[in-house]
Amino acid sequence: MRKVLASFLALMFIGFAAGCSSEDAGEAAGGKTEVVFWHSMSGDLEPVLNDIVADFNQTHPEIEVKPVFQGTYEEALTKWNAAAGTKDAPTIMQTFEVGTKHMIDSGKIVPVQTWIDKDKYDVSQWEKNIVNYYTVNGRIYSMPFNSSTPVLIYNKDAFREAGLDPEKPPLTYSELKEAAKKLTKKKEKKPNGTDSRF
Repeated sequence: MRKVLASFLALMFIGFAAGCSSEDAGEAAGGKTEVVFWHSMSGDLEPVLNDIVADFNQTHPEIEVKPVFQGTYEEALTKWNAAAGTKDAPTIMQTFEVGTKHMIDSGKIVPVQTWIDKDKYDVSQWEKNIVNYYTVNGRIYSMPFNSSTPVLIYNKDAFREAGLDPEKPPLTYSELKEAAKKLTKKKEKKPNGTDSRF
């Protein structure tokens, strides 16, 4: 998994560093290209990201990536709004899928598709639904990174007891709502709620 993340970061960092003007990526000590990377990886994820960046920096001595934590995705986007188009803007930034359109509409970003096309980077193994978050009008604007995968864990015995097919779990929110109604047992003596079999 670390190698996959590192290769994603490598494409992203190299692409952005190569495509940046002198105003966007600065010269660090020793003639290295400095890439300021704003991110929202907190908790246990931040040291993992820092290790990935350290590995990248070690294997790409001409580039120095500086990861800078910016708070939640919303906080980072607010900071970016204030810095975009100035010398204080980051070279690259991690944003969430909902922020993609905002970034595009700002007119201050370059789509990652530019480097995918230039380097003929193979994206065929990327999860299509995740890539769709970051694709507008057929162009990938952001590198898929740290995407969450929602899952449903359910009790097959409870499904059977409620008359539901345990081999056919709900696939839509409507189906989930209907299953929840069948799985919920109301008790007279609990006026403030219900017991759920989930």
